[in-house]
Amino acid sequence: NETITQLNRTEVELAETITQLNTTEVELNRTETQLLTSLKEIQALNETIATLKEQAKCPLNETVTSYWDLLYSGDFFEGEITTEKLQIFQKTQEKLEYFKGTRITKGIINFFKVFHDGPRQCN
Repeated sequence: NETITQLNRTEVELAETITQLNTTEVELNRTETQLLTSLKEIQALNETIATLKEQAKCPLNETVTSYWDLLYSGDFFEGEITTEKLQIFQKTQEKLEYFKGTRITKGIINFFKVFHDGPRQCN
């Protein structure tokens, strides 16, 4: 009789252990899914970082969307407009001549972009 009682207790304990193992398995699966999602996000961030590092090698520090973006290059940005620099912009030399001696900043580049290309139209 005592053996049957011990077997019944062992059976109950075994059922509880199986339930705990099943719960642990569900939690492990959830954690695995979260880790895989995090890994994908990390890979995407690493790709973005690699792209940004590659773009940083470019002498332009802004996205090239206009003829005027050349002014972001190290040869121009924060420098003064000179005769030599004007020669690079032969197409628009007449427009730029007025600005000779002006410091090249984002503001002046944006002014040239709007003046030359017109305001951006949002879609």
